[in-house]
Amino acid sequence: MAENLPVNFAIPSESSIASYNWTDIAEGTGVRVIQGFNTETASGKLHHLSAYATESNNVETRLTTGDDTLTFNMSVFNHPQRIGGTGIIQFAGRFETGVGGSMSVFVAKLYKVSTATTELCSVSLPLAGSDATRRYVAPLTIPATHFKKGDYLRLTINVKYNAGAFTIGHDPANKDGTYITPASTYSTKFELLIPFKLDL
Repeated sequence: MAENLPVNFAIPSESSIASYNWTDIAEGTGVRVIQGFNTETASGKLHHLSAYATESNNVETRLTTGDDTLTFNMSVFNHPQRIGGTGIIQFAGRFETGVGGSMSVFVAKLYKVSTATTELCSVSLPLAGSDATRRYVAPLTIPATHFKKGDYLRLTINVKYNAGAFTIGHDPANKDGTYITPASTYSTKFELLIPFKLDL
């Protein structure tokens, strides 16, 4: 008589069932494209990161104070996760110099938010010296980092300038904004490519 098959099966780990945009077996990573977007309630506007975003409340955000930080938060992880390797940040921005305006600081930073907030990496982006709309694509060297359930990723963009304004596009649907228009300039998508470690 044939033996009975077991009725209990091992549950695959989170990394084996997660959805990735592509995988790099040599590096042991699965890359996810995370979209930046914003929402608005009666309390104000918030900027988010999600792999499943389809649209943004605003196509773009215009910064005007001269020392601005735009903060994007991801939802908390429901399972432990590990990231590490070379990530990519890509978005379009427009600098309006005003009278004699110039940029002095333009930097993107990635953080792990847990019981404490820890900076993982940063990259300085090219400074715009005149009125210009351009595409920014830059690498993020992410150290091997473990996230427990309830932790999340945060990305900040800090820009300093002495006059004018700076606009950042962040629409997953790639619609035209007031200052950045895909039909004539660059995409309004804001994307963060994150390498997640695979259990191979």
